[in-house]
Amino acid sequence: MRFQVRREDGLSIPLTPLIDVVFLLLLFFMLTTTFSQLDFLKIQLPQGNAETAGAEVRINLAIDAMGDYYLNGQPLPDESEALTERLQNALEAQPGAVVYIYAHALTPHQSVVRLMAQAREQGVQQLRVATLGERLP
Repeated sequence: MRFQVRREDGLSIPLTPLIDVVFLLLLFFMLTTTFSQLDFLKIQLPQGNAETAGAEVRINLAIDAMGDYYLNGQPLPDESEALTERLQNALEAQPGAVVYIYAHALTPHQSVVRLMAQAREQGVQQLRVATLGERLP
């Protein structure tokens, strides 16, 4: 009697389910990806110029990322009255001064607007917002 010797085929991984999974992942990522479309808003962004006149009198107002205020490098209390009083004193000491606002990139917009409004209430004629190229003196 002759027995047939069975040859074992090598193990193989079926590729069809693997390809199906890859296509499903590709489809998932394509559908969940958000594409930024900035084409709908046509604006020109301002460019900063770090060159300023060296003879101008400056008052520097800074706001850090937490929304804390600084006047010429000195921290200001959070109270609106104290901020107004210190700004008024600085403007009286330096009449005609140019007020520069330096705001951290993560500063809440409300803090910047509040500071600008307070400066305008004190009669500031020249108010400038520092750009990326400018640094505190």
